[in-house]
Amino acid sequence: MLADLAPGHSLIARLLAEGLTRVVLVEWKSATPAMRFLRIDDYLALLLVVVVELGAPLKLVGLCQGGWLSLMFAARFPEKVSAVVLAGAPVDLHAAPSKLVVATRDATPGGFERLVQDDGLVSGPVLLSLWGKQDVEETVIADCLQIDAPAHDVLQRFQIWHAWTIDLPGGYYLQVVEDLFRRNKLAYGEFRALGRLIDLAAVRTPLFLIAAEEDDVSPPAQVFAARRLVGTRPGEVATVLGRGGHLSLFMGARNLESVWRDAARWLAGGAKKARRQSDRPTC
Repeated sequence: MLADLAPGHSLIARLLAEGLTRVVLVEWKSATPAMRFLRIDDYLALLLVVVVELGAPLKLVGLCQGGWLSLMFAARFPEKVSAVVLAGAPVDLHAAPSKLVVATRDATPGGFERLVQDDGLVSGPVLLSLWGKQDVEETVIADCLQIDAPAHDVLQRFQIWHAWTIDLPGGYYLQVVEDLFRRNKLAYGEFRALGRLIDLAAVRTPLFLIAAEEDDVSPPAQVFAARRLVGTRPGEVATVLGRGGHLSLFMGARNLESVWRDAARWLAGGAKKARRQSDRPTC
């Protein structure tokens, strides 16, 4: 629902409206106890299956943490990706302070481990309560959606989506906290994925970076740091600063009509010409 909340607030609809006819949304499912031992490698392997099934190379659009996962994938399998769009994706966690980084650093030893329940999962509602954002006022929702007053059905859909915070595998959650938010291994070239050390300089595909000016989850400096870490030629890296905060970047009406229109046209035009992959899907 983050990428397809409602008419006027759907990233998928925007991409399709700009002429991208093959768009595949990869949904992140809430974890079950059987998934408790999954780690980042497992999600990269699942993404590899998707890419192979669709027909590589293709273009990846990564939102928030899906962004650093997409960047990892592009570095690990550069021949399978023809272009990458990263939106609100924390790449270099030390490039600027953020709520997530500060909370991670201030946590007591063993604090995150205690969040893992007996079933091996980290509860979505528990994570939401730690943020202190169980209830969202209508004015806040209007700001996120970048409209004066949301219609009742849109307001209801947002509230349902916001309350439905997915459960995460304990193994995955603790690895993200330790390897990325504490030790910043991806930016430092120390992260190992599917048996190989990840060097972001291996990413040489065209890159479109999107950040939001008031994003306190993934500040612009964390996102735009990808420019100096990848091997893409400077002329093939586009950077755009959207309005509002983190959620506005994905479902805000103004950002969808401006920032994402530019990104979609880049995918359909500039990125396509650079890599000559006009018939490949966007994932």
